[in-house]
This record gives sequence, structure tokens and C-alpha cells, in this order.
Amino acid sequence: MTIREEFRKVKNRNVVNAWKAPGPDISKGGGEEYLLLSAVMHFPEKLDYVLSRLDIKDIRDRKVASLFEKISLQLQGQSRKCSGRCR
Repeated sequence: MTIREEFRKVKNRNVVNAWKAPGPDISKGGGEEYLLLSAVMHFPEKLDYVLSRLDIKDIRDRKVASLFEKISLQLQGQSRKCSGRCR
């Protein structure tokens, strides 16, 4: 499953279950994590920079942390596959 599919699944789950849980409560301090994830999704060229400065253990929201972990693992897998041939 790709990162985009996973993100859509999380997003759709919030829409389907909107009557149960309205989504993340940004007022409790988790908004920065969602904004950072959103920024990385919109500006993938900044992903390496963000991941190099981000400690995933500091992210409190488990969904966001999981997505960043998957992104990081996927990038590591791609760099191993390329081994210098991709650029």
C-alpha cells in the first residue's frame, strides 16, 4: 500500500466516522504535526530535509507518526534499490 493510499484511507475513515469522531482536535497541540504532514505531501521535494530534522519519536499523534515512518521506510527502500543508478 502506498503512502497516498494510506493517507486517503485515514482521511476517508474520518469522513465515514464523522458522527463518531470529528477528527483531530488541533486545539490540543497536535495541529503542527498535521500541518507538517500536509506540507510534506504538498511539497515532496522538501521531504528529505524534513525527515533529516524530524525525530519521529517526538510526534504524539500515532497516525501521523505511522505515516512518517512509512514514508521514511519507503524512501530508504528506494535508495537501496537505486544504489546510485537513479540519478
